[in-house]
Amino acid sequence: MKDAPSFRTRARVLRQLGEQLIKNESIALLELIKNSYDADASVCRVDMQSPEESGGQIVIRDNGEGMDYEILVNAWLEVGTSHKEDLGKQDVSRRSEKYKRLRLGEKGIGRFGVHRLGRKIRIVTRKRNSQECVLTIDWNRIKDCKYIEDLPISIVERDPLIYKNKTGTKITISDLRVPWTRKMGRDCSRSIMSLNSPFESNDSFSVEFQISDSKWLKGLLTYDDIEEYKLFSFDVTISGNQIVDFEYIFEPWPTMKKLKKRCVTLANSQMKKLTRMLYGKQSQQRDIDLDDYYIGPVRFRGVIFDLSARTLNLGVQDKLGLKKYLKQNGGISIFRDNMRVMDYGEPGNDWLDLGGRRVNLPTKRISNNIVLGAVYLDKNESDDLEEKANREGFVENDAYWELWHAIRFAIDRIESCRKPDKDLLRLHYGLQKKSEPVITSIDELKEIIDHKVKQAPFIDIKKIT
Repeated sequence: MKDAPSFRTRARVLRQLGEQLIKNESIALLELIKNSYDADASVCRVDMQSPEESGGQIVIRDNGEGMDYEILVNAWLEVGTSHKEDLGKQDVSRRSEKYKRLRLGEKGIGRFGVHRLGRKIRIVTRKRNSQECVLTIDWNRIKDCKYIEDLPISIVERDPLIYKNKTGTKITISDLRVPWTRKMGRDCSRSIMSLNSPFESNDSFSVEFQISDSKWLKGLLTYDDIEEYKLFSFDVTISGNQIVDFEYIFEPWPTMKKLKKRCVTLANSQMKKLTRMLYGKQSQQRDIDLDDYYIGPVRFRGVIFDLSARTLNLGVQDKLGLKKYLKQNGGISIFRDNMRVMDYGEPGNDWLDLGGRRVNLPTKRISNNIVLGAVYLDKNESDDLEEKANREGFVENDAYWELWHAIRFAIDRIESCRKPDKDLLRLHYGLQKKSEPVITSIDELKEIIDHKVKQAPFIDIKKIT
């Protein structure tokens, strides 16, 4: 009898999976940074060297727990490994040893990031009480191999040279698959720096990013550069079917002498009546209840800006810089255990449909280009929110939509608080007349026309005459 057939995997499948599961170079690097976080590192350094050239390379270095020979062979080189998932199932290893972190990776695909970035990979790593290991892979040799197991891989154990009295991992990626551009470098920097929320610092983990001998990152603004220009801020906590804590603050700039600071909390009698979360039309409303799923309590924080020309003239020096920053970074992101879930809050991802709901009420609604917001989840309590394999957000199951409706409900309450302050701002410092309370600026009128008035069909006058 013939031997029983079995599945075999072509060597090129790793590159194909890397390109399909990892959306772009930024996400590829983020996956490797998250691996450093899972490895209990306190710092991860990313250094690009001449990425625009064929001889460029990317180096990712951390001071985490490192790997030994067994982990490299049985976990790192095993596609779809359950190594981290298995650790998470045991009480003794559920959290990392030093910083007690719940591990972010569990699907065994984060390493595809290296294949997305370059053809040559060299890993130097050392685990405590172990030799230093050096793993090298040259994907240029894939043309000589038919199946994955035929691809030559080198792993050498040696006396420590890089990690002599410490542990950690250094990944060097060379022979880059694409020449990088200035835009790619700046986008990558923005994504990496946004891994940690501007409102909640992660004291146990930091990321450093640089492009050696390059001016690509010169002039990039940070949240600290524009934070003083906010006018409205909010901090909302949701649990079950209720808003259990709420704070909205309007804080006018010193140049706005006619306006006063205002704060709304649950102590306001009117606000107390509006905390039960409901969804649907008046006759068919139902409760929005996070307790129906494993989502846990949710905290929602953010700041809102005003980009009207008259307002900016009252206190913003770098108007173009502020607008460009908000165009690239504006929106509402999601963080789980204070690490960002991609790609919520990325340019073009209007996951809450803020733009669509603003069409009918542009003077009341917020949009992604004027808000910086963050939704905070506890990984230990949000098991029903499952990340997609391609790292582009959560699987859109019932739990996801319950969270979606809860955040939309909170936004509506924030907007209702903001509306009277915005009206006063326009009244005293805008272009509106007292007899025109609805259309508050030419920009808003133009937006209404763009969304409401359809382009008339072209009529050939010659044919009519």
